[in-house]
Formats: sequence, structure tokens, C-alpha cells
Amino acid sequence: MGAMFPGRIFIALGTGEAMNDSPLGYPWPKFQERLERVKESIEILRQLWTSDFVNYSGTYYTLKEAKLYTKPKAPIPIYVAANGPQAAALVGKFADGYATVDPVMGNIKTLWPIIDEAAKGAGRNSALLNKNVELFISHSKDYNEALASARRWKSVLIPNILNLPIADPRELERLGNRISDAELAKAWAITTSPEDVVKKAESAISLGYNEIQFHSASPSEEDFLNICQEEVLPPLKQKYASS
Repeated sequence: MGAMFPGRIFIALGTGEAMNDSPLGYPWPKFQERLERVKESIEILRQLWTSDFVNYSGTYYTLKEAKLYTKPKAPIPIYVAANGPQAAALVGKFADGYATVDPVMGNIKTLWPIIDEAAKGAGRNSALLNKNVELFISHSKDYNEALASARRWKSVLIPNILNLPIADPRELERLGNRISDAELAKAWAITTSPEDVVKKAESAISLGYNEIQFHSASPSEEDFLNICQEEVLPPLKQKYASS
């Protein structure tokens, strides 16, 4: 994709979740190992994108004369998701950007000083790192319809979900069903108004985020894309395009 669409692609890495690994027969490692695997993955990706017949010997991954035959026309920006100090330090030392999600986007206030300090220690400038947040939105002209459409995402609100060794989607669904509609509506922007989507984006911009992606659970994604094009992006561009 980086070769086909230069300048339009980025990759976001994180320490993962059990349901993506355990069904394949892999053990679910402790956080420290998963974090080290992210670091090694970043090193491997950058070498494969820029060099031929790469040799790599890490704690967890090994390459022997590996060659990526279709390379991106320019290195693809690598973002790392961080929700705590160790991952934040990894962002500062190795990543091109910081990525997070709506319910914890306020963590940037405490994590960015850690990112900045780690970047300085590695001889890097944290001002060049992008700050990306995924905002949770469900929009419809009918509020109840928007709320109902977002219910399938309740599992993302399970406390400490990414560190739980749960690989069975049925168990995740069971735990997600414990999340009340009130909790869902507090974490997501369940709305009938394009102005609410604009305000949601502005709340992220006020925290310092310069890249915003909408995670839409709207009942009609086509309608949501249309209101973004016609009523959300124009006022945001007018107010922030030069900043």
C-alpha cells in the first residue's frame, strides 16, 4: 500500500490483545515481552523498507537474508499506541507518532512529558512526532438508532481489556454486555447532530492532537461520511487549517 499510495499510509503498532494471538496457538506473553516485541518489530520494518537481504537477530525475532521485494516509495510513519509510561518512552525513542483512543485521550497530559524526555534522551525532537487519536462516534437522525448501533462495541470499554488473557470473543461479548447504555453513551459520542461531531474533534484538538480519526459505529456509514464531508470537515478546516 505504501508503494501504491505514497504519503497516504501509516502503521500503528501496540502490544496487542489475546484474541489475536491465542487462537493461533501462541502463548499470551506478559506486557514487558510484548513491548520488547514492538520495539524489535519497528527495527525490522525500517530495515526491510530501506535495505535488501536483511539480517536481524533479536531476542524474539530473527531474519536471515530477508528481502522485501516491493518497498514503499518512502518510509511509512510508524505510530505506537501508549497508555502507560513504558510504552510512552518507546514512542519517544523509536516512533514517528503517538496513537491513542477516545476514552483515554486525556492521558496525553501525563504521557507527553515522558515521551518528550525519552525523545531528548535518544537525540530526537518530540515536536516532530504526530499525535493521533481515534474518536468513538455513532451518528444518526434517530438517537436510539445511533445508540443501538454502538452497542456492538461495548467490549472496548471492558476495564483493562488489552491486558486480559481473554481470547474467546463470546467471553468478550458477555463482559461487554455488562456495560450499561449510560456508560456507553458517556464514552462514545452518540449523537444526532453534526455539531456534536465537530465539538468532539475540537476537544481532541484542544489537548494537542494534530491527527484525528473517527471510529464510526453509525447505522449508516454512507450517511456519516456525507455529514463529515458537508458539515464536519468544512468548519474544522476553516478554523484549524492554518494551525
